[in-house]
Amino acid sequence: MKIDIVSDTVCPWCFVGKRRLEQALSAPTASTADVRWRPFQLDPSIPPQGCDYLESLVDKYGQVAVKRMQADLQQVGESVGISFRFDKIERRPNTVDSHRLLEWAYAEGVQDALAEGLFQAFFCEGADIGNTEILAAIAEDAGMDGGRVRSRLETDDGKSEVEKQCEQAIRQGVAGVPFFTFDGKHSFSGAQPAEVFTRVLDSLGS
Repeated sequence: MKIDIVSDTVCPWCFVGKRRLEQALSAPTASTADVRWRPFQLDPSIPPQGCDYLESLVDKYGQVAVKRMQADLQQVGESVGISFRFDKIERRPNTVDSHRLLEWAYAEGVQDALAEGLFQAFFCEGADIGNTEILAAIAEDAGMDGGRVRSRLETDDGKSEVEKQCEQAIRQGVAGVPFFTFDGKHSFSGAQPAEVFTRVLDSLGS
């Protein structure tokens, strides 16, 4: 089964959705899935050097709402084995480089490992995943050549492809992430409960 996930690397619900999909796929009756992470930028206007994480969220949602959202996410995260550490996050990065890296990782067969590394680094360690050195280190941990990744990130290699896929997702009606598509037949948005993933997988004959 082919599963496409439109996601942004700074989206906490995308991390939760990853865990819930994994729960469904771990069932004895579930078949092997080819998971493909697709790019989406929640805020492409963020400058290349990033911006203050908390300030950007407060400006958008307000301080009270941000505290409530983060508290809710920490509870949800604990239920799926994620230890969100929003207090450690200082920079909100422009995510185009992390998406370029995910595209290269898919070609090397390590995309899911890289996606996990990016989510863990950002949400659990507070790492700046817009930083080239940090991205290269995450890539190495996922089995890629860190030196080659570093060199490619210093060019525009893959930027146009990421932008094209982001635009395509918007044209297809993706308004929020995560957005899951199963074998091109069934799609839904949001980090739904694992039971929802299981029902979809069963209905498609996994």
